[in-house]
Amino acid sequence: MSNKQFELEQSIMHCWNICEDLNLIAKNVLEKELTDPDKLANILIGMADLYQLKFEECFDNFEGTLKHYHGLINTYRPVDREETNKLMQNIENRHVEY
Repeated sequence: MSNKQFELEQSIMHCWNICEDLNLIAKNVLEKELTDPDKLANILIGMADLYQLKFEECFDNFEGTLKHYHGLINTYRPVDREETNKLMQNIENRHVEY
């Protein structure tokens, strides 16, 4: 497995932590009666910001993996260069939009 694949896999796994985090919040609400709405809202807002960063990193890793993969294909199958160039242009356009 290439390093790019490993990075993508790791970032996907990190995003799955949201399930554990939400279960922890639910447990605290139910068992410890966390009822302060301001505290709960702050926790959730912080989680939203954190997971926005995680998902952005995951998508960046996905794009990097695609670039790497299509670079390898071009090495072995030059006829795919036009398709790869379209993909690369789409990725570059996405970054310009943000």
